[in-house]
Amino acid sequence: MDYKIRDSEEDGYRIIELSENTKMSLRLLNNVINLSSVECDIPELKGICFKEFMKILVKTAKNGELFGKRLSSKTMVELFVYPTGVENKEDEEKAIQKIKNKYAESGFVEEANNVMTASLCVINKTVNNGDVSKCTNTTKSVSKKASKNYMSSTASSRSKAKGKRTKKRIRK
Repeated sequence: MDYKIRDSEEDGYRIIELSENTKMSLRLLNNVINLSSVECDIPELKGICFKEFMKILVKTAKNGELFGKRLSSKTMVELFVYPTGVENKEDEEKAIQKIKNKYAESGFVEEANNVMTASLCVINKTVNNGDVSKCTNTTKSVSKKASKNYMSSTASSRSKAKGKRTKKRIRK
C-alpha cells in the first residue's frame, strides 16, 4: 500500500497519509505513540482501513521512518476512543462500542476510561495473523498517570473536532 509520511501543522504530530481524506495523525510522547485521529475515505478499504494503518504504523515505527528513530516491539500505542459527528448520547455510546470493537481487532485493549493500548508487537502479530502469545513478555500495562496525560494531550484535538462538527452543521 502506498503512503506518505509528513509533519502536521500542529506541533509534534506526524501524519501517515494514504490519500487526502485518508490519514492517521500520531506523535511520540515519553516513548509511547499517541494515536490522535484516523480518517478513512477510500471505499476499497471500508472495514479494513484501520488494520492497514496499523500495518504501516508498525513497519514505519520499527524501521525508524515514522519518528526518525527505531522503536522496539515493546513500544506502546495509546488511543482515546472519541467518535465524531454523533448527535445524541445513545448514538455516541453505540459509536464508542463499535470503535472499541474495531480497535480490538488490531490487538488494542481498554486500559482506562475509553483509553485503549497495545504494544507494537501485539498490533503486528494481530494484524498479520501471528502468535500474540510471543508478545506476552513485551506488553505492559499503561499507568493511570500516563492515560491521564494522554487524555489531556488530546483535549485540544477533541476540541478542534467538535468545532469542525459545529461549523459543518452551520454551513448546511
